This record gives sequence, C-alpha cells and structure tokens, in this order.
Amino acid sequence: MVDNDTNNNYASLSANLQSDNNCNLNVTLYKQGLPHLTGASPSWEDDAYGNPSGSYGTVAQYGCAMTSSAMMLNHQGIAVDPGQLNTWLRSQADGYKGGALNWVAVARYAREHGVNLYYHGKLASGTSADSYLSQAVCDLSLPVVLDVSGLGGTSSHFVLATGQTEVSGQQTWAINDPVNWASPRTTLQAYSFQYSSVRVFNAVQQGAIVAGGTDTIQVLVTDPLGRRLGVRADGSTVSEIPNATYSTESIDDDNNPGEDSTPPERVAEIIEPIDGTYIVQIFGVGAGDYRMHFFSYDDEQNPNGTDVFEERPDRDQREPSSSTTSRHPAPALR
Repeated sequence: MVDNDTNNNYASLSANLQSDNNCNLNVTLYKQGLPHLTGASPSWEDDAYGNPSGSYGTVAQYGCAMTSSAMMLNHQGIAVDPGQLNTWLRSQADGYKGGALNWVAVARYAREHGVNLYYHGKLASGTSADSYLSQAVCDLSLPVVLDVSGLGGTSSHFVLATGQTEVSGQQTWAINDPVNWASPRTTLQAYSFQYSSVRVFNAVQQGAIVAGGTDTIQVLVTDPLGRRLGVRADGSTVSEIPNATYSTESIDDDNNPGEDSTPPERVAEIIEPIDGTYIVQIFGVGAGDYRMHFFSYDDEQNPNGTDVFEERPDRDQREPSSSTTSRHPAPALR
C-alpha cells in the first residue's frame, strides 16, 4: 500500500457545518442489518449493494461504510437513511467503485441537499488524523468515519466516531457501529482502541481524481509534472504526488466476519490535482477479466469525466496500457 499521511486544509472546517463545541454528539444510530440478533430488520438490509454493473452482496453484508456515511449526513441535517443513500449511489456513474464506496460522491450528495461538504481524502492513523478527528468532532460537531480494519479478517470495517470517552482509565472514542452485534460495540475498545485511517471531509472546495480497478491489475498514475502514484510494472510502489493515496480496499462481510469480503479494489485518490494531462497505466497481475475506472472532478468536485473500461488482457504481458486525461475539459481516455 502507498498511503501518504498528508492532506492539506484538513483543519479548515467552516461554512454551514454545525458547531457547538460539544465533544459527545447525539447521532442517530442506523444498522445495516440484523444478522446477529432477531428483531425487526431494517427495510434496506437485503438491498443490493455496490455498483449495479456487478454483484457485490447486500447492504447487511457490506454496507458499513455507506451506513456510517448516512449517519454522518443525517447528523448534518440531511434526512437520509442507508437505503436511500445506497439507492442514490447506485444511480450515479461514480457512486461505487465496484464494491468500494466513492467518498467524493457522498460529499456531492451532501451538497445537493444543502450541506457544503467536500471530500479531502484519507489520513492514516497518526498525529494528523488524530488532530482532524478531534477538531471535526469536538469543534465542528462533524462525526468522522473511521476504518477499523477488519473483524478478524484482513478486510476493512467502518464505524462512525461520535465523541470522546474514557474506558478503564484510557481515553478513546465513542462510536456508532452499524453492525448489530450481540454485545453492542459503543467505543473503540471493541477494536483494541485503534483505527487505521479516517475519511476527511470539510467545507473547502477542491478538485479530485479517483482511479483504480479490480485486483487483477495494478495502477500507476503520472501527473503533468511527471510525479507518480501507484505500483510500477516491477511491482515496486511509488508515492510522489502530494495529497494522494494508493491502496487496495475490501470490506468484510459483516454477516460472516473474516470469512468473506468484497472483491479487492485498487484505489488511487488525488485531492486538489493540478491542471493538465494525467497518464494512467495499468499492469495485469492476475488471471481473469479486469475493470478500471477513472473519475475526474472539477474544483467544486462536480464530475467532469467518468470512464470505465472492462477487458480481458493477456496476463503474461506486463507492458502497460496507457490512458491520458485532463481535468479540463472532461477526460477522453484512449
């Protein structure tokens, strides 16, 4: 994984985000489904999840990131439940990247419903992530989506941080966990007091590029200055583009933790990309078909290009296939 723990403007939360200096937020708790207890199941638990071009299970299985996002949006005054948000995301060309949530689309949903929110990438756990988390929750009353990385497996699980608390003398975060565990998980103690990354949202307008595809490929993005992000043909990683991350994402099956997950998805995110031509190279690394996507967004994070390609390349060939695009105008991948 290539993952820069840098992202500028993460502290610049302003505009119409709520602020009441309250470090324990009252956030409506939504469940993605009721796999671990009997009871009245939410109406959306059996809804198809992920990009409609493929089969990615149900909201009850894999909807933790989306359900956490619905809770975040709901706290900002947007009357939306996980079923409604999932339906909208599936109607958008860029709502999901296979079985991985596109966070840029979540921010666009907020703006379409009157909340001035933009996605600013992810921060790996560390000083910058801790600072963002504290300021967002405690100063701006913006609950924060946390990746707590797995429920016994190697894939991701997402929860929503809602406030600060103390457990057995240790400072930690209160959470809304979208899984309906038999024993409720209300703090990060349930995840060894740790999180792996945060998803950063704020009110600062910035453009974005989101590229990636199936795990049968690796992706290398080169910006107009020749800086690179991703994996080279020899398998080595490179991370030269500022405010950018490259990772492989997969979400655990919350009905059967550690036993199944969404198909791994390569994800390259570039926040505040410079204008010009970006070259996207892909390298076959596994058997079977591949899908790649390239989504570009203007400075207000409105889509100005959504391209998806699906092909069956020769896996013995490690020569790159290349595509070029520009943020202005809409990309024309070749």
